[in-house]
Amino acid sequence: RRGGDRAGNRSRSRGVGAARGRFSAGALLCGATALLVGVADGFSTTVGGLGQQHTSPLASFAGAAPRRATYGRSLVKSSLSLPPPIDINSKTDSKVLPVPRPSALPALTGNDLRCLRAGLSVQKQTRDGWVGSGCVAMDVKASPEAVWSLLTDYASYDSLIDTVRAAIVQPGATKEDARATFTLSKFRLKTAVVHRFNHDTQQLTFELEEGAENAVLKEANGLWFVETEGEGLRDGHVRVWLQASLRVSRVVPKWIVDYAARRALPRATSWLRPAAEEKQKQLGAGWR
Repeated sequence: RRGGDRAGNRSRSRGVGAARGRFSAGALLCGATALLVGVADGFSTTVGGLGQQHTSPLASFAGAAPRRATYGRSLVKSSLSLPPPIDINSKTDSKVLPVPRPSALPALTGNDLRCLRAGLSVQKQTRDGWVGSGCVAMDVKASPEAVWSLLTDYASYDSLIDTVRAAIVQPGATKEDARATFTLSKFRLKTAVVHRFNHDTQQLTFELEEGAENAVLKEANGLWFVETEGEGLRDGHVRVWLQASLRVSRVVPKWIVDYAARRALPRATSWLRPAAEEKQKQLGAGWR
């Protein structure tokens, strides 16, 4: 008899558990249905057709009479409202979104930001055998226009950058697309470089011209980027980035590659801050 009682108790427990499960599932289904019906009800009130009669999905449950969409007065408070039309010609609320940072550029640490605010440059570099890459970031008190007016003046690189001894720009070159031959360093190393400037992305890319490899430099490419909305960027300043990757000949010792990389990046960028700030003075007052 006791065995039969225990079996009966287990049967009743399973029945209660199943009932509770059905109740929980039913409650969840009812809640989801109520949410969907409520949204549909508000939506039908807001975007009803032109003068047609609209019946709320809740009317069949509450016995409510159909209601007509009205014009010239506010709709039911619980209904959804569509956003007002956007006037593309309006300039009152317009705001230019910042240009996204290129994925090739690294994130800045808290220490990097403190260095930038102190007027220092931040340099990061890596090397794997004869292939290396690096970048430099600096905050410059100038407008993007002042910076780009210098970086896209390819024919003047020899007077702006110490390591460039001569600059010859090919005929037909423009600011957006230019081919130039530069003579670099005291070793008079000649390199032919293709430059492409995109104002929308605020990037100037460069790479060796096809077939322009030499005994030392086998591959080289990179970009300049001007950031106007960066973390910790002060008013009146822009953040200028230089990123470069290169592959040198295997005849070059690795220690020379490291030494050259440490010196090349600062030399390629140290001229820009004073030149851009001087250029900004020529253009006029600060830009922000």
